[in-house]
Amino acid sequence: MSLDEPSSSELTSNDQLRAENERLRLQLAEVQREVYEWRVHVQEIAESRAVIVARLMAEVFAKVAPAGTKRRHWSGKLTEGLLWIRRRGQPVPPYSTRRYRQYYAHTRPSDGQL
Repeated sequence: MSLDEPSSSELTSNDQLRAENERLRLQLAEVQREVYEWRVHVQEIAESRAVIVARLMAEVFAKVAPAGTKRRHWSGKLTEGLLWIRRRGQPVPPYSTRRYRQYYAHTRPSDGQL
């Protein structure tokens, strides 16, 4: 017998391999569950109060002025006009600029932190 060949006691049986496979499969499932829970938790943290309020307002607006109605059309025009007045006639900044401004507003340290 050569030194490179494993002895019969070193070989694992099929039952041992099946048990190890099952143990690893359960361990993987547990880790995947933990990762999913963590993602859900991070997503909940990421949703700022403004996002939650905007979602609630959109739901109420959809009930008050359903899509495809004249009420929806004219309320949209009114909203566009009010936003135009608020921007003083300036064009809407690009999405990346708006996101940066939002990020900066939430991460800028307060006077107390400084």
